[in-house]
Amino acid sequence: MYRKIRRIVPAVLTAGTLLLAACGDDSATQSTTIAAPETTIAVETTDAPGTTTAPTEPEVTITAPDTTEATMVTVPFQDPQELLNPITGYTFLPLPDGVAEALVEQVSADQTLSSELTAVGAIMLQDDATTDQVLVIFFGLNQAFTGADADAYYEAATAGGTSIIDVDVDGRPGKAFLIDGRSSFTTLTGSTAILAQADTSDALEAAVTALFAANPEL
Repeated sequence: MYRKIRRIVPAVLTAGTLLLAACGDDSATQSTTIAAPETTIAVETTDAPGTTTAPTEPEVTITAPDTTEATMVTVPFQDPQELLNPITGYTFLPLPDGVAEALVEQVSADQTLSSELTAVGAIMLQDDATTDQVLVIFFGLNQAFTGADADAYYEAATAGGTSIIDVDVDGRPGKAFLIDGRSSFTTLTGSTAILAQADTSDALEAAVTALFAANPEL
């Protein structure tokens, strides 16, 4: 399980930068069949001296193995706005064009990683009063991380971060930390991993608190 966590965490940590900057085109994934041509080998025989033998030309057919490539498993994108309750004092902002596709492409590129995820989603929350924006990314996991697996997740998630502290946001234990100059918070709730990032810790704490208060099922 620890190796699986190690594969998931890098995608979580890089998703913040990806969603803010990426505008890649969505590219379709296709299955490719490579058909090798049928090969026929003709064998010619030579008569021994003083004998007459009718010429024969046996044919040997080599059948190429099936080389059809497996279709890549694509992690579905779930728009959190379709599942979350409205948050008092905040507005859901649409993601920039191409961002959802870029996130799906990133997590689906690693088939071991994609096999551990049921869905991925992201949303921008804007404070109606201050206009502060907070990015929240959701990763649906095949199973909940508990005990040693949860410890391993938090250790890997905060690797490279600074000012790492244990926090409790509306009853959800997690880690607050700084990475790449951004205030970050991550928690495991059921079978969902959540990563939130903002420019300031105050904006981050306010948005995450409001998110959980409006959505107690998280």
